[in-house]
Amino acid sequence: MNATAIDSRIFRNLFGTEEARQIFSDEQYVSRMIDVETALARAQAKANVIPQDAAENITKDCDVAKIKYSFEDHDNRGDTLTIQASKS
Repeated sequence: MNATAIDSRIFRNLFGTEEARQIFSDEQYVSRMIDVETALARAQAKANVIPQDAAENITKDCDVAKIKYSFEDHDNRGDTLTIQASKS
């Protein structure tokens, strides 16, 4: 069920393109959050707030390719996004 015209497969391109929607996708949103967190870790290491090896590990372990997204329906609304990252 569509909540807005933007959700509709019929009307969605009246309000933007697929390329524009990808900019605001869940994957892009999480990717930008990871970019910020890893940049923060590197800046904190440079300022001696955290150890340099901790910043390197955070940056290395925060790989967007390791993330899996799935929507869960815990409350019968179907709107819970689960984000899991694998260590391998």
